[in-house]
Amino acid sequence: MASSAGTPSDGGGDRPWQSYHTAYTNAKAGMEGVDKEKVQRVIYEMSKGSKYFENEQKKEAITKQKIEHLRAQCAKLTDNDISHFQKVAEKKIIELEASRDLSKIWLHTDMDAFYAAVETLENPSLKGKPLAVGSMSMIATASYEARKFGVRAAMPGFIGCKLCPDLVFVSPNFERYTHYSELARKVFQRFDPNFFATSLDEAYLDITEVCIERGITGEEVASELRGAVHEETGLTCSAGVAPNRMIAKVCSDINKPNGQFILPNDRDAVTTFVSTLPIRKIGGIGKVTEQMLHQVLGISTCQEMLQKAAFLCALFSEGSTDFFLSVGLGLGGTETPEHRLRKSMSCERTFSATNDSSLLFEKLDNLAENLADDMQKECLKGRTLTLKLKTAAFEVRTRAATAQNYISSKEDILIYAKKLLKAELPLSLRLMGLRMSHFHGEKDDSTSPTQKTLDRFFHLSENNSNTNGTNGASSVDASRDNNYCNDATTNDECSINDAGKDISIDQQAIFSLNEKLSVPDGTSSINHDNEPASSNMKVTTTERFDESASCKASASSSKPDEHFWRDGYICSLCGFELPPCFEEERQEHSDFHLAELLQKEDAVDSTLHLSKERLAERPCSTTPTPSKKKLKSSKEGKHIPIDSFFLKCNKKEKLQVAVSASKSTAQLENGLSLQGQYVVPEDVKAAGFQISADELTSIVESRDTERLTVHGRLHGIADKLATSLTDGISMHEDLLNQRQEIYGVNKFAESEVRSFWEFVWEALQDTTLIILAACAFVSLAVGVATEGWLNGSHDGIGIIASILLVVSVTATSNYQQSLQFRDLDKEKRKILVQVTRNGFRQKILIDDLLAGDVVHLSVGDQVPADGLFISGFSVLVDESSLTGESEPVDVNEDKPFLVSGTKVLDGSGQMLVTAVGMRTQWGKLMAALTEGGNDETPLQVKLGGVANIIGKVGLFFAVLTFIVLSQELIGQKYYDGLLLSWSGDDVLDILNHFAVAVTIVVVAVPEGLPLAVTLSLAYAMEKMMNDKALVRQLAACETMGSATVICSDKTGTLTSNRMTVVKAFICGNAMEVNDPVATSSLSSELPQVAVETLLESIFNNTSGDVVINQDGKQDIIGTPTEAALLEFAQSLGGNYKQKRKESKIVKVDPFSSAKKRMSVILELPGGQYHAHCKGASEIVLAACDKFMDDSGSIVPLDRNTANKFNDIIETFSSEALRTLSLAYRVLEDGSTHEEIPLKGYTFIGLVGIKDPVRPGVRESVASCRSAGIAVKMVTGDNINTAKAIARECGILTDDGLAIEGAEFREKSPKELLELIPKMQVLARSSPLDKHTLVKHLRTTFNEVVAVTGDGTNDAPALREADIGLAMGIAGTEVAKESADVIILDDNFSTIVTVAKWGRSVYINIQKFVQFQLTVNIVALLVNFSSACFTGDAPLTAVQLLWVNMIMDTLGALALATEPPNDNLMEKAPVGRAGKFITNVMWRNILGQSLYQFTVLWYLQSQGRFVFGLEGSEADTVLNTIIFNTFVFCQVFNEISSREMEEISVLKGLSENSIFMGVLTGTVIFQFILVQFLGDFANTTPLTQVQWLICVLFGFLGMPIAAAIKLISVEPSQKTMGMESRRLRQNLCDLCIEISHAVKINWL
Repeated sequence: MASSAGTPSDGGGDRPWQSYHTAYTNAKAGMEGVDKEKVQRVIYEMSKGSKYFENEQKKEAITKQKIEHLRAQCAKLTDNDISHFQKVAEKKIIELEASRDLSKIWLHTDMDAFYAAVETLENPSLKGKPLAVGSMSMIATASYEARKFGVRAAMPGFIGCKLCPDLVFVSPNFERYTHYSELARKVFQRFDPNFFATSLDEAYLDITEVCIERGITGEEVASELRGAVHEETGLTCSAGVAPNRMIAKVCSDINKPNGQFILPNDRDAVTTFVSTLPIRKIGGIGKVTEQMLHQVLGISTCQEMLQKAAFLCALFSEGSTDFFLSVGLGLGGTETPEHRLRKSMSCERTFSATNDSSLLFEKLDNLAENLADDMQKECLKGRTLTLKLKTAAFEVRTRAATAQNYISSKEDILIYAKKLLKAELPLSLRLMGLRMSHFHGEKDDSTSPTQKTLDRFFHLSENNSNTNGTNGASSVDASRDNNYCNDATTNDECSINDAGKDISIDQQAIFSLNEKLSVPDGTSSINHDNEPASSNMKVTTTERFDESASCKASASSSKPDEHFWRDGYICSLCGFELPPCFEEERQEHSDFHLAELLQKEDAVDSTLHLSKERLAERPCSTTPTPSKKKLKSSKEGKHIPIDSFFLKCNKKEKLQVAVSASKSTAQLENGLSLQGQYVVPEDVKAAGFQISADELTSIVESRDTERLTVHGRLHGIADKLATSLTDGISMHEDLLNQRQEIYGVNKFAESEVRSFWEFVWEALQDTTLIILAACAFVSLAVGVATEGWLNGSHDGIGIIASILLVVSVTATSNYQQSLQFRDLDKEKRKILVQVTRNGFRQKILIDDLLAGDVVHLSVGDQVPADGLFISGFSVLVDESSLTGESEPVDVNEDKPFLVSGTKVLDGSGQMLVTAVGMRTQWGKLMAALTEGGNDETPLQVKLGGVANIIGKVGLFFAVLTFIVLSQELIGQKYYDGLLLSWSGDDVLDILNHFAVAVTIVVVAVPEGLPLAVTLSLAYAMEKMMNDKALVRQLAACETMGSATVICSDKTGTLTSNRMTVVKAFICGNAMEVNDPVATSSLSSELPQVAVETLLESIFNNTSGDVVINQDGKQDIIGTPTEAALLEFAQSLGGNYKQKRKESKIVKVDPFSSAKKRMSVILELPGGQYHAHCKGASEIVLAACDKFMDDSGSIVPLDRNTANKFNDIIETFSSEALRTLSLAYRVLEDGSTHEEIPLKGYTFIGLVGIKDPVRPGVRESVASCRSAGIAVKMVTGDNINTAKAIARECGILTDDGLAIEGAEFREKSPKELLELIPKMQVLARSSPLDKHTLVKHLRTTFNEVVAVTGDGTNDAPALREADIGLAMGIAGTEVAKESADVIILDDNFSTIVTVAKWGRSVYINIQKFVQFQLTVNIVALLVNFSSACFTGDAPLTAVQLLWVNMIMDTLGALALATEPPNDNLMEKAPVGRAGKFITNVMWRNILGQSLYQFTVLWYLQSQGRFVFGLEGSEADTVLNTIIFNTFVFCQVFNEISSREMEEISVLKGLSENSIFMGVLTGTVIFQFILVQFLGDFANTTPLTQVQWLICVLFGFLGMPIAAAIKLISVEPSQKTMGMESRRLRQNLCDLCIEISHAVKINWL
C-alpha cells in the first residue's frame, strides 16, 4: 500500500513510565502546565506490581494487538484499493456536507470543578487551597489549584497526596451537589425549557429561539446565562456556543474555568476551527481510538480525518467512517434528543470482603428490598434479573436469569437472586449488585436499533463484506468508542460524572478481530454448571427458576472461533446469557474473552487458548469498569477503594498492603511477611514488656489475624503489654512513665509555633509599605546628600519609624491571635474517655490514654486509639473517615481490630489500646495531611472583597493626587526648558509627592477590615469559652448573630438532666416514690416475683454501670436516665453485682432514637432465656399482650386494661414526668439465635422520671422571643410531657401547636407550609423528623436555623443547620464533630448567650466599618481637594501613616472588642437576606464625613486668619493644626461609633479597658508627635489655645453624630409606642451626654 498512511512510532525510550498511560495521566482543564512525565512516574512507581498494574498491562497488550491487526490490514491495501476508497470517501463527504445544518445555535455549559467548587462555596476557608473531593482511596473531583500538581478525578487519594503534599480532602456530599445542580437547572430552563442534562454539572441548551425572540447573539446569551448561574448558585461555569452539540461541547472546554467561547454559525468558521482541533478533544474518541488512528494512520487532528478519508473507508465500518468524517467536517447533532425509556434499574453495595454465607444472603435481602422499592416507585416490572459480584480478588462475575412473568416484589426478586448467589458460593465477596431489566412493554428482539448496532460490533470478521466496498480487508467499527456523547439520541446513559469522564469511553471500545484473536477450533467451551461440553458443539445451561428441573439448551455455530450472541442473548463461547439491553455488561464480557487469550501467550505451543479451568471458575468475569449509573442516595459519592487493588506478593502468600499516607516506601516495595519467631527489642524487655510498639502498630494496621495468633491473640497481647483485661493498667507513676517511653502518648504532632519575628516578616511583605520604605531610603539619601544629616534625614527617618510602628503593632496583634487560636485548638482536644485502671472505672482525658488501657465504648463514641476488641455487643463501627468505605464494619472476637478516628454507630463494648498518638493510622494520616493557617470566615471573605474595591478607589485618587501635586513643578521646568535639569530639592519634592500618593493608598486600603473580623471573633471565642461555649468553627460566631430559629432538645438542654424516679406504676398500682422511705417500703408491698423481675430487667437491660470508685464508694456511671433507674432499683434493695452474676447477657439491642427502646436477651442458670425491653411507654406497651397483676400473676392484657395503662402514661406525662415502661418475655428453647422479639412481652411496670427545668430557661426563652428568635422544642419524649415542659419554659403559647413525629411525617408539603410557622413542639420525633424540619426552615422559609443535638443520629440535622450546637456533657463525639459550637454545660441559657455574642460580633464589625469608611472618605477628600486647589497636601506621609494606625489596627482593637449589651436582644435578627452596610451606617458615615471635611476645609482656607498666622512657619503651623484636628475628630468619632443608633455612647465606656487604653494611647502619642517629634512628622509645637480649638473641633463631632442619629432612614421594627418612648429618651440622653462629655473633656 501507499506509505501515506504513516506509522509513527510509540516512543517511550528506556524510561518505562513514559509508556504507562492510565486514566490518571489524561489531562483535564487546569492541568496545562503540569509536568506529565513526573505524574506518570509517580503513578507508575506507586502502582507497579499491583493487581491494577497487571490489569492496565493487559489492556495495553490488547490495544497493541488491535493496532498491529489494523496495521496488517492496512498493509494489504493496494493502490487500486486506495483509489477506489478515495472515490467512496469523496462521495460520503459530499453527502455529509449536504446535511450540514447551520440554523440552530447550541450552548453547552459545564460547571467548573463542580464538586470542589460547591465545597469551597460551603466552606470559604478552602478557597485557594488544593482540594480533592473524595477520600484516600478515590478522588471524585479535584479543584483547579490541585490540578496544577497533576491531581485529577478518578485518581486514588494517596497518589494525589504524593503529587501534592498539601492536598486537602473533603468527603462527597451528593445531596448538596444535587441541590446546587437543581438551582443551576432552574436557570437553564429560562433559556431552554427542553434542555437536557448529561450529568449534575453539564447540560446542552438549544438557544435558537431565545436569540431570535430577544434579538441577541449567542455570546450575549452565554454571558447572561453564566451570570445568572453565578447569581443563583455562587458557582462559576464555562460555556461554549456552536451550530451543533459536538462542537459546543469542545468550545466549552476552551476557556475554562469561568469563560466562554463562541463559534459563529458560519461554515468557514466551523471548518477552520475544526481543522487544527486534536481528535482527543472530541467527545466519543477515547484513548484506544486515538492511539489506533495516530499510530496506524498518523491522524492527530480533525483535518487529517478528511486527508486520510480513503483509509478510514477501507478499514472501518460504515458507521464508524461516517462518524470520523463528520468529526473532520465539524458536524454534530442539532435536533433536540428525545427522551428514552429506562432500560434497566440497578442497586449495588460495597462491603468488607467476607465469605460468611449468612451475611451475604442478608445483604442480598437488603439489595432486593431496595431494588423492589425503586421499581415500585416508578411502577416498573421486569423479567431479567442479573446478579453482579466482585470477589475478594476484585474479579467481577455476573449471572442472569429470566423470570416466566414480570416481577417487581422483593419476594419474587429473592427467589431468583438467591439461586443465582447459591450457584456461585462458596466465595469471598466484597461487592454485590442486582439489576432488573427487560421491563414490561420493552421490545427485546434483534430488530431493535440497539441490537442492530450490537450485531455490527460482534459479527464483523474478514468474511464480512464492507458496505464501502472493501475487498478482503477487515473493517473495524469504532463507533462504540464514541459513546455518542455528542448526540444524545443514540445513548440514554451519556451521563458522565467527574470521576469517570475520561474512563468510560475507552473501556467501551470493541474492534473486530482477525483469526489471531479468535478461539481456535477444538477449544472446549464450559457452561454455567461447570459441565464439560464437546469440542464440536457449544453447550449452554440456563437455569429456569420454576421449581422444576433445569433445562439444557444447545446450539451450534458454524464458526466456533468467532464470538457472537446466539439467539440474541447467549454467548457463543461460554453460554452465558446477557440480554441486548445490557450493553455495558456485554462489552465487559467480550473484553474478558479477549483477555483470556492473552493469558496463555506463554503456552508451549504458543497458540492462544481459552482457559478451561478459569472459565469454569468464573464464566463471566470481567475487567473492572466504572459504572455510569448513579447509585442510590445512601451510596452516592462512595467509590470502591482503589487502594485495595494494590496487592503485593511474596513466594508463600499474598498480603494486602494498605496504601495510605501512613505506609512507608519500604513496605510498598517489599510488602510484609510473617515472622515465625518474634524477637523482643532489649529496651522493651528492660521496661517489663514483651512486644514493641511497631509490632503492635503493624498488627492492627494490616489487620493481621495470623500474626495476632502468633502472639496469643487478645490475652497474649494483654500479657505482653503487662495489663489486665478486667482491671486495666497500674496507675503507679513510674510504670506509667515507662509505658509512655516505650509506646508513646496519645497526642498528635503539632505544627511549630510561629515566632513573633515571623509575623514581623509577614507584615513587612505589604507592597505599599515596601514602596514607602523605598521612598524613605531615597529621601534619606538625597536629603543627607543635599542638606546634611541633621536637616536632610528627618523625612526619611520619620517614614521609616512610622513603618516600623505599623509593622510592630500588626505583628503583635497577629501573634496574639495565633496563640489564642492555639489555646482554643487545645480545648477541642479535651475529650473524656472511660477507662478501667487499677480495677476502677474512671474518666480521663483522651491525651492521657496509654497503650494497655482498657477503654469502654458506647454508641456515638469516637475510637480514641488503635486497639483490639475485648468484649461487647453488636459493635458497629463507621470507618469511612479512614478508608472511604461507607458500609459499617462489625467488630467482634473474630474481627477484633479497632482504629482511631472511627466512630461507634451501634452497640457497646471494651477495647484494649495497642497504639496511641502518631503510631495510630489516624495519627499518620493527620501527619500526612497537616496544614497550617487559620480559616477565613464568610464575613472575612466578603469584607476582603470590600477592601479591594475601596483600595482601587484609593489608588485612583492617589494617582490623581500625585499628578496634581507634580504638574506645577514639571510644567514650570518644561516652560523654563529645564526638563532634563533636576536639583536635589526638585527630586525631594517629587519624592515627597510620590510618598504622599503612596500613603493615600496605605490609608485607603482598609486592611483592618479582615483584621477587625478576626479580632472580634477571637475575642468573642475567648469570652464565650468563659460562658461555657466552645466554638469549633470560627464562622459560627458571626452566623449565630443572624439566627432566626432555634430548634432545641428538651432533656438536658431545657431541663437540668438530673433525673430521679418520683412515681411508679407496678402490678397495676400507682405510687409515689420520691423519697427513700417510700421506695424501701414499696419492695415489701409488691409481690416478690414482681420485684425480682423488675430488678432483673433494670440491672441487666442497661447501658449504665455501678462501680466502686477510688475512694471505695459506690458510683453509678451512665446517662442520667440510666442512673435514675439504677438508683431506683438499688433503693428497692437490689444488688447490681449479684443480679448481674445470676444471668448471662446473650444479645443486646442498644437504645436508639429511631427505635426508642433498648432490648436484651438473658440466659438464666436453669437454661431458660428471658428477653427484656424498656423504652418509650406507649411503644413498649404496644408490644405487650400480658401484664403482671397485683398478685404477681401473668394475665392477658385486654383493650380496657391497655387503655387504663395509657391513661396512667398520660397522667404521668401531664405532670412533666418522663415515662419509661419495662417489659419481659420468656423465650422458648432454640429461639435465642433469632432476632430479639418485637412483640409478645409481659408488662412489668412504668416509672415517671422527674427532670426539672433549668433555672433561667424561661427568661432566656422570653429574651429570644423579644429578639425575634423563634424557639421550637424537638424531643423524643411523650407529647404530654413535652407540652408540660414547653409551657413551663414559655415555649408553647396559646396559639402554638404541638404535634408528634408520626403526624408530622404524614403531612404534605402544602400542609407543612401552614404547619411549621405555628408548630412550637415536635414530640416523639425521629432524627429524620428533625432533619426534615431544619431543611424546610432553611429552604422553604429562608430562616437561619440553630439546632441542638446530643446523639449520633442528630449529626445529619446538625450538619444541615446553619449553626449546629452539640451538648458537651450528654453529647456523643459524633454529634460534637458535626457541630459548630459545643455547649459545655448543656444549658439553653448558654445558647442565648452564644446568640448574643454572635450579634455582638456582627454589630462590632459594622461599627468598625462605619468608623473606617468615615476616615477613608475624609482623608481622601482633604488631600485630593487641597492638592487640586492649593497645590499642596496638608497631611504628609508620616502623618497619614499615623492616621492609618489609628484607623486600622487601633480602631479594630477598640471597636471589635466591645462586649455585648442587653439592647442587642431587643432588636430583630439580621436574617439571611440582611444588608451588611445598612442605611443607618451610610447616614452616620456621610453625616460625619461632611462635618469633618467642612471643618478641615475651613481650617485650610481660613485658618491663617482665624489663628492670626504669619511668617515662614505659618504653613507648618496651619498644617499641624489641620493634622491635629483631623486626629481628634477620629478620636471622638471612635467614641460616637460605639453605638450606631443609640445616642448614649458613654455607657459602659469606663468598663471597657481595651477601648480606654486605645484612646489614651492615641491621645498621648499624638501629643508627643506634635510637640516633640516635629522634625520627623513635619509638625510644630502648638499653643494651649490651638490645642483647645483642635480638641473642641473634634469634640463637636459627638453632638453632630447624636443629631444625625435622630434622622430616620429605615422603617422601625418596633411598635410606634416603643419608638416614641425611645425618641424622648434619646433627647434626654443627648443633653446628659453632652454635659458629661464636656466635663470629661475639660478634666
